[in-house]
Order: sequence, then C-alpha cells, then structure tokens
Amino acid sequence: MVAPEFQDESRIFDNRILLRKNKSITVNKNRLVFKGLKDKRIHLDVYLLELDPEYAYPHYISKADINKKIRLGDSVFQFLEVSNGVLQLKIVDLYKS
Repeated sequence: MVAPEFQDESRIFDNRILLRKNKSITVNKNRLVFKGLKDKRIHLDVYLLELDPEYAYPHYISKADINKKIRLGDSVFQFLEVSNGVLQLKIVDLYKS
C-alpha cells in the first residue's frame, strides 16, 4: 500500500493516482507528469529519478489501450479514466530495487 502523498494538486490514495494536467507526482522513485491528450493519445512524461532526474522520457498511450496495464519506470499501472485535464491510474505493482 502507498502512503498518501500530495504534490501540486495531484494525489495518491490507496492504490489510485489522480494526476492533473502539467502537474507531477512521485511514485516509487519515478516522477510522472500528465501532459494531456493529443490525437486520442495520452501524453505522459516519466522521470527516472535515480537514473536521470532532469530528463523526461515521453510515453504516448492510445485511449483505446486505456484498460491495459503498462510499465512506467519500475512500476506497473492501469489507466482508469482520462480527460484533457485529469488522468486516473491504478497502481498494479511496485517493483522494489
């Protein structure tokens, strides 16, 4: 279980993440930034804090794949809901290193 955390209006509660557009949240040594929707794709930047905390690794996920699980950094998530302003994720697994 993940402890509640609040950063820039995004938050984690239980195993769910509410990530607001252009805001960040840190999960398991990774910083996630939801950049919004473009051409029916979710744009999410992932910062690997232990490797290179200043470099964003962009991910583009089709809205058609919203119910699939995806690995971002060393964690696995499932997308629950998305709008242009908010992305909701479920934490499926946190790999410990």
